[in-house]
Amino acid sequence: YILGFTLVIEGIGMVSIWFSIHGTLGMTLEGELGFAAFHSISAFCNAGFSTLSGNLGNPMVMTNHNWLFITVSLLIIFGGIGFPILVNFKDIVLYHLRRFWKLIRTRKLDRHKMQHLYNLNTKIVLIMTFLLLLIGTLAIAASFAGMPVADKWTQAFFNATCPRTAGFSSVDLASLSVQTLLVYLFLMWVGGGSQSTAGGVKVNAFAVVVLNLVAVLRGTERVEVFGRELSYDSIRRSNATVVMSLGVLFIFIFALSILEPGVSIMALTFECVSALSTVGSSLNLTPHLCDASKLLVSLLMFIGRVGLITLMLGIVKQKK
Repeated sequence: YILGFTLVIEGIGMVSIWFSIHGTLGMTLEGELGFAAFHSISAFCNAGFSTLSGNLGNPMVMTNHNWLFITVSLLIIFGGIGFPILVNFKDIVLYHLRRFWKLIRTRKLDRHKMQHLYNLNTKIVLIMTFLLLLIGTLAIAASFAGMPVADKWTQAFFNATCPRTAGFSSVDLASLSVQTLLVYLFLMWVGGGSQSTAGGVKVNAFAVVVLNLVAVLRGTERVEVFGRELSYDSIRRSNATVVMSLGVLFIFIFALSILEPGVSIMALTFECVSALSTVGSSLNLTPHLCDASKLLVSLLMFIGRVGLITLMLGIVKQKK
């Protein structure tokens, strides 16, 4: 399933990107197809690498290429919501196709609908992803004042999607306001869905922690969502993930502040959160770090990619 989804989505993305840049970048047909394939894979895998100088902020694509930015954003989202959810989507589509085929064949509508068509994980991730993208888009839109309306909202949506661990950029992040950077930090820290190409603490874990907090404030013992109870193990693991993430970030930011005394805490925090969440964005600080700092940032990227829980399970002796 993973191989199938990856090839199909990246293939559709490649065609869409090629359509958006065809005849506009002064490339041969072979060059355009190579560009489209590279950026489709880079976006779906949340890598964030581009063959253009200045990433996707290159002047050649910054105007009249809104469809390119929308396609890349959608590829990032599909890569970041998680493969179990894509499998659930497949099941939903096949279910409706079977019902439609039965209606055509028998000319009778099947009145027995399947319960829980969207599983709980799918509902949580889709709602959280929508809310994070909406908040991010509205918060970042102010940074693109003066642009045409279509370009402004496209760029705002694109730059709200990229912190979800994709790492693409169309603007110099160092030029953004402190408030916008704080939104960026939050989006990077949360990341994408579990079992996806994205990093971060994961939207699933963040949602469970928030739901647990709501249950505590309401004084209820059961943590419920959509009329269904969340398992005790899910709550424990989610709380552990969030606490460990914050703890690791504090240790590394503290260490970098000693090694880089002349650098602002905001830049160091941004660098560390970006590394732990495997985003790849920076406030132009990375080239100026000393070797020891670069090794620490590299270690953070390794921890973020392997996963905090997985790493600790491999290190800490398990109690029988």
